[in-house]
Amino acid sequence: MSDRNHVKKNIANSLYSLGQKHKKLNQKIIKYFLNCLNYMLCQNQNDPDGVENGLEAVGRHPFGDHTFCDKTWCSHVEDPSKKYASLPFGKPLKDIPLQTALMDLMKGYKTQSSKLSNLGSTQGNESFNKSVASKAPKAHFYSGSSSLNIRVAASVAQKNEGQSYLLKVNKKIGLSPGVHTKRLAILRDIQARKRKAISVTRKEKIRRIQLRNRRIKKNTVKELCEGLSYSSAIDLQDHQDITEIPSAPSPPIENCHIQETAKLVCFDFETTSLARDSHITQIAAVSGDNHWSCYVTPKIPITNQASDITGITVRNGRVFHQGKPVDSLSISKAMEDFFKFIKGEDLKSFSQINLLKTLLNCDYAAHDALQDVTFLQKLMESSKIDFTDAKFSSATFTVPAAFHSFDQSASCKLNLPSLLEFVDNKVLSIGMARKIAASNLNKASLLIAFSRGQENGLQQLFSEECGKGPRVTKSSKIIHAVSKYISEHLIES
Repeated sequence: MSDRNHVKKNIANSLYSLGQKHKKLNQKIIKYFLNCLNYMLCQNQNDPDGVENGLEAVGRHPFGDHTFCDKTWCSHVEDPSKKYASLPFGKPLKDIPLQTALMDLMKGYKTQSSKLSNLGSTQGNESFNKSVASKAPKAHFYSGSSSLNIRVAASVAQKNEGQSYLLKVNKKIGLSPGVHTKRLAILRDIQARKRKAISVTRKEKIRRIQLRNRRIKKNTVKELCEGLSYSSAIDLQDHQDITEIPSAPSPPIENCHIQETAKLVCFDFETTSLARDSHITQIAAVSGDNHWSCYVTPKIPITNQASDITGITVRNGRVFHQGKPVDSLSISKAMEDFFKFIKGEDLKSFSQINLLKTLLNCDYAAHDALQDVTFLQKLMESSKIDFTDAKFSSATFTVPAAFHSFDQSASCKLNLPSLLEFVDNKVLSIGMARKIAASNLNKASLLIAFSRGQENGLQQLFSEECGKGPRVTKSSKIIHAVSKYISEHLIES
């Protein structure tokens, strides 16, 4: 009797070997073939003729040939136009050389149809071997000891009776089992029965499959990103593809929990302009009765429009407010003092001129940072908002999330120029190109992934799990468009 798991692994290894020669035989298609084989073997237990016919059908079915299919499991027999749910684009495969190779592979297994129809499992043996290894570790030379027979006998008793065999052994030789031993043995047996009962449920089986698929996908993406760094006789190869594709940035926890004891801190910045790369000229914050304000010496000129609004100017390296000189700090020192003031409290800030006038019927000198935050605090206190409510927590973000957003912007700025070729040729939208660039990928990364795995390599790279979603996208349409453009325009050049 052959072991079911070993047979499946051998077939899987054969399919992956074929995948080295036939690039269209990607992981998704291999998984589809393995599922078909598993179903076929389960349906034809103790039926060698059924296995032989099933192997023939498995080799033809994915290619649209349903001559050997049965309508009890193949709906394409009655409706040939029906889509394939697990094949790319829902269409049958068209690769004739691949079909020939698969038929040859199935032909080799057809000679073993009698064995394949009577598969067993060695899981029981593996479990028993584990029990023996726990009592007679291989690291110690128990085979030359007279205690080996006793150790193996204890493993047999544990396998048949459970942990409570200790109680029976002690009772047999006239020893008290002991309260602690009895309690622990009963507990271990209950835990074992519970694990066994859970392991056979549908939910647990699905969980194991999901964990295995996640593990396989993770390893596959790592191999794709790192290149071929380990294989038989790799040191004798002339060319070693070990250029590494940058890994995806790990997103931090975005939302933070607002505790009931949290204090509201209102803060405001004044800057040299409205541009994204403008510098800070003033920081102010208010928390309860505590006020803090600081002027900052910018490293770039202040625009005339910003000076007219804020009243802040810089002359000869000295900061002036409304024409009067004020003390100022460098940005690093100012931010250090700012963080000392807020002491890690959750932050909230928004514009409030019209709100103050409408709700509190008061005016103030806008665009002075200290005045801004003072009246912002009054506005927030008058709103009587419960910031511990979950709906406000979901709208907050942590400091690591802010840094992550900044890093993504930097990656996007660095990588986007190399991806504009895809945008200009209408392969990608500018939004998708930005998303690819922000995920630490550029044109060179896409070419490396394509050279290692063709379209499947791009699919694995783009759909890599990153936080709550894929690294880029799972859209087969986008992945196919990128793959097609690379194969037609970039590989030859």
